[in-house]
Amino acid sequence: MQTPLVFGYCHVTSGVGLDLAAQKEFIEDHYRRHLQPAGYKWWNWYVDTGQSCRFWDRPAGQKLTGHARRGDAVVVATADRACHSIKDFVRTLEYIADSGLKFHIAREKLDVSGQDVARMLTVFREIESTCISQQRRETAQRAIQNGQPVSGSSPIGLRWKGPRGNKKLVPDLKQRRIMGRIVEMKCAGMSFEAITLRLERDGVRHDRHSTQKNRPYSKDTVWRMYHQELLLRALEHENADFTNPTTIRIAVAYTRNPEPFREIREKLDELAMAGEL
Repeated sequence: MQTPLVFGYCHVTSGVGLDLAAQKEFIEDHYRRHLQPAGYKWWNWYVDTGQSCRFWDRPAGQKLTGHARRGDAVVVATADRACHSIKDFVRTLEYIADSGLKFHIAREKLDVSGQDVARMLTVFREIESTCISQQRRETAQRAIQNGQPVSGSSPIGLRWKGPRGNKKLVPDLKQRRIMGRIVEMKCAGMSFEAITLRLERDGVRHDRHSTQKNRPYSKDTVWRMYHQELLLRALEHENADFTNPTTIRIAVAYTRNPEPFREIREKLDELAMAGEL
């Protein structure tokens, strides 16, 4: 009887999922702990990069399935390294079963040749969630790079205008008036908490986003509107082009991810307090 072999399969995609070293670490640990004691012998690594098709249609995947024999084991670090959806995962299991191979997912310590249905369903849900998140990130990144809206959202103080597929950022004059008022109150010495209470007392409410519409502004939102107004004033002073993808990325990220912009924010705050912005 031939000794069953172990084939380590890795799939590397830029910026998504585990890197190659982490995948190999999971697979090697799984082999040492579970397969080697069961009489399996290590054979080789098979690594694909970038391809999004089924793993047995990828170059390294084709080589692997050409070398593997019935009873051998294919080991991946996580399910999403071999599959991109629940449907794809089911097809992979069917292909593996028809080939007489074993299929192991190292991180979950799961042999999907068995009947561990509950844990398999957990893996299914993880795959679906990972793929949906990845697709949304990629779609959003393409939209930003092309100067287009992301899921219909727009930066504070701006709005998308124009026909579908050719929308451009323009000032949201109604929101900018509120933002300008916030800057005036802050420069007059009011705290963000006091400004928030003043706006609520005066009946100023959200009017843009369905989940917040007609609700009072929170202190955090007032803080973001203040700093975004200062940024927009600085960009307008420099005649910034709001069709430029770089400008759009800055406008979108400035108050959503505040930490990288701390120094810029502090400088603009000083200029505002000095009446220069």
